[in-house]
Amino acid sequence: MRFFILLLLSFCLSLAGVNAQQKKYTISGNIKDIRSGEDLVGAVVESKALGVGTVTNEYGFFSLTLPEGKHDLSISYLGYAKIDKAIDLSENTKLSLEMEEEAE
Repeated sequence: MRFFILLLLSFCLSLAGVNAQQKKYTISGNIKDIRSGEDLVGAVVESKALGVGTVTNEYGFFSLTLPEGKHDLSISYLGYAKIDKAIDLSENTKLSLEMEEEAE
């Protein structure tokens, strides 16, 4: 019984070590209105596949840390056309976007 518990504990610790080794990088930037250049406060930047996201601050700035690899980001703001952006994260990345108002 003691051997089984030690074996189970070893297995769990080895899995934790694999997860801890996955590299993570930060994607950050600003989101502005394409016409006025005004910062968009509260724009949503998310990775729906991972179920994580963030919103821009009062300066239109966002920062999101994701695991290394390919990600499909969705950027949205009320009254503006949604942007879908594919990125391949292999280092910290800066991304500046301009959003256009949706036609009524």
